[in-house]
Amino acid sequence: MSVASYSTVRRRFALVSLSLTAVACSTDTYELPPQGHRTESPACTFGRGTYDFTFPEEVELDVVECRRHADCTEGDNGLCYWDGYRAVLCEYDECQDDSACPFACRCRTEEGSVASNRCDFGTCSTDADCEDGQWCLEDGWRPGMLMCEAGLAYTCTTPDDECGGDDRCAFPRCTYDAELGHRVCPETACSP
Repeated sequence: MSVASYSTVRRRFALVSLSLTAVACSTDTYELPPQGHRTESPACTFGRGTYDFTFPEEVELDVVECRRHADCTEGDNGLCYWDGYRAVLCEYDECQDDSACPFACRCRTEEGSVASNRCDFGTCSTDADCEDGQWCLEDGWRPGMLMCEAGLAYTCTTPDDECGGDDRCAFPRCTYDAELGHRVCPETACSP
């Protein structure tokens, strides 16, 4: 085979490879329907557990709302906790269903969990809040005080979403960017 023929074959092979790559990358952002989309507003059914709380006597505190769980009586299922810094606070269930929240209520996921039911931020409660053909899907990560917390919002998918599943991002979660108005892969482990 001449050098010219070999060069032509390589060029054609490269074009075929590029075409196949383009086809592989042009698949839909989401499996249809995406796993975890919210079709209804469920009521919270799991009871809250408790744990042994020891008041941090040796720490200089700025805020003291409680000394024991029994002191937390201003809301539902109150537990006393130390924030690890300068406050001992009561934490209550914020909701039992979506009616107490601007959008969605995130319920405990198992009986006896010490997690609180809490109101999520976001743009939707169920798929019905989204445009036709879009879904109300759990958002990615948000920065917390000490660590990133998963799934603090339900947001509608959009045709402009750049990712649709955790397997498509280098970091763990595909995340809604409020400034862009669609989902992107975060540039750091916690999206802003």
